[in-house]
Amino acid sequence: MPKPPQARQDGGRSIDEATLRRMLQHAYGAELAPTGDAFASPLVHGWGNTLYRARLSNGQDVVLKIAPPPERPTLTHERDMMRAEVEALLMIAEHTNVPVPSMHHHDDTHEVLDAEWFAMSWLGETTLEDAAPRLTAQQFSQLQRSVGACNRELNTITGDGFGRFLQPTMASWHDAFSGIFEDALADGQRLGVDLGVSYEFVHHVFLEHSAVLDAVQEPVFCEWDLWPSDVVVADGQVTGLIDHERAFWGDPLMEAIFAGCTVPGLGDPGELLRGYGRGPLDESERARRLLYDLFLFLVRAIIPASRGTSDAAGDHHARQQLAAAIERLRELG
Repeated sequence: MPKPPQARQDGGRSIDEATLRRMLQHAYGAELAPTGDAFASPLVHGWGNTLYRARLSNGQDVVLKIAPPPERPTLTHERDMMRAEVEALLMIAEHTNVPVPSMHHHDDTHEVLDAEWFAMSWLGETTLEDAAPRLTAQQFSQLQRSVGACNRELNTITGDGFGRFLQPTMASWHDAFSGIFEDALADGQRLGVDLGVSYEFVHHVFLEHSAVLDAVQEPVFCEWDLWPSDVVVADGQVTGLIDHERAFWGDPLMEAIFAGCTVPGLGDPGELLRGYGRGPLDESERARRLLYDLFLFLVRAIIPASRGTSDAAGDHHARQQLAAAIERLRELG
């Protein structure tokens, strides 16, 4: 899901070596499948999928990404996320020069494993989140500008309608995003999540300000989830963007790089905006971004219940973030 820095956790699934070997053989053929032991290790990254780094017999490192167990609850906007990521990776590679993993193999047959999965290239293990404490201010600024430029290039891909990948699209962003928001509210109610305020009130606040969505007329590719933990870096360069399963056709202001414009504590977005090629948000844009903040923190409050990872401290913090997002919207009048 869209996540501020530090929000990482494993997908909660363990795959034995025999199964991993069969998956690699299925994806790359018997001649490249590893024969020894200790050829794979889990990657702790993300909120839902399970990932393994594996080494083929020719020494090439690859990544296996595995969907959650079928019995685990998911949120409505998470349907077909793995297929969405496959499509997003192929689209980015076709239409941009943004570095992303190469798609090697996608399997939705459930013949090798009781879940959908795919294999892709390995881009490296150091993310911008990991590297940040060791970078000079100048190095960090340069990487931020590179992230902004990558995000701008992603947003040059245009679609035919608004909405999530592989889902029916709509002619209106107002209608599409309203539906996505209301789905999240329904998910929270279904899971019994305490938001600290009533669901009716959250919906009322959204509706009170949703007219600003009418300003969005062109559906563009939105990554949505481009936080520092999703940016791979090496030698002072951005070498890859990962985790594309939540991409959608919508308003580029919903991108994570704009969150710092409205959410205190996420850092100065100035270098990101410069890399993107634009200045600060105007009044109308700020109003839209505040709506996207409301959705971001609504989902962050709800998703732990679907993962079985809720805890008192985390739930309290999520409610505080949601309350602050509501207050920032209400200050608009």
